[in-house]
Amino acid sequence: MQNHQVSKTHGIRSKDDRTMDIIVHTLLILLTLFFLFPFLNVLSLSISESSHVLKADVLFWPRGLSFEAYKKMLNDLTIVHAFGNSVFVAAVGCIFSLLMTAMAAYPLVFSDVPGKKIYSLMIMLTMWFDGGMVPTFVTMSKYGLVDNLWVLILLSLVSAYNVMVVKAFYTSLPMSLIEAARIDGANDPYILFRIVVPLAKPVLATVALWVIVGHWNAYLTPLIYMRSDTNYTLQLKLQQLLAGNTMDAESIAENWQIRGLNEQLKYATVVIAMIPMLVIYPFFQRFFVKGVMIGALKG
Repeated sequence: MQNHQVSKTHGIRSKDDRTMDIIVHTLLILLTLFFLFPFLNVLSLSISESSHVLKADVLFWPRGLSFEAYKKMLNDLTIVHAFGNSVFVAAVGCIFSLLMTAMAAYPLVFSDVPGKKIYSLMIMLTMWFDGGMVPTFVTMSKYGLVDNLWVLILLSLVSAYNVMVVKAFYTSLPMSLIEAARIDGANDPYILFRIVVPLAKPVLATVALWVIVGHWNAYLTPLIYMRSDTNYTLQLKLQQLLAGNTMDAESIAENWQIRGLNEQLKYATVVIAMIPMLVIYPFFQRFFVKGVMIGALKG
């Protein structure tokens, strides 16, 4: 009887608790709308009729319905090519970056090589000092990597911060597994790729998301190193569209419809640039939270 009364008492929420719940939920709804508004606005503008786009009377819901901008974008090979370049840089850059990061963090935890502290210090120093933009550009030019997509991958191949996050996760793994593998005759490559990497999926997925987003949203580095339109990434092409360089001013002035379609094309390209990140994040989300928490707390 007493237990029943206690549980009943615990189930009663005070007026202050209910008020706080209302405030928190209201704030969460407002924050959600605040972050969703730019995407919904751009999406609505991209599929609205050009006349409404030019009148700027579109907010959350499209006025009229037109997919002409997307049709034109798919027929514009420069946009399709820029999209492919961004996918290539993000995908290949992610694979190589994960490989190098996992390998760089391994000897900091599981190896007894001499000079481990010096190696760790050298990695940390790269977080505070780098070669500088001009020396890096000169070096890349010397090796013929200017206007080459591989330069975007090489310059972001290893991040000292990512190495430290992965190292922190490695320290949480049971050393007994590593010791048992060594007793059975396993070498370091086997231990890394067959034992450590499978156990480190949460933190590696987190790093993968950081790398992909970094490559996908990169603008300054492609702007510095890319010269030809065929090597433009989607962000450079998007900037070109937003600057109004895809149509000559005379054509825009002569035809109101063309001007409206050009505006739609800008918004459609923005939507296409956002969709890949919105698609891949749910697949990484369950790893992302766990990886960030362990990487932060174990360090």
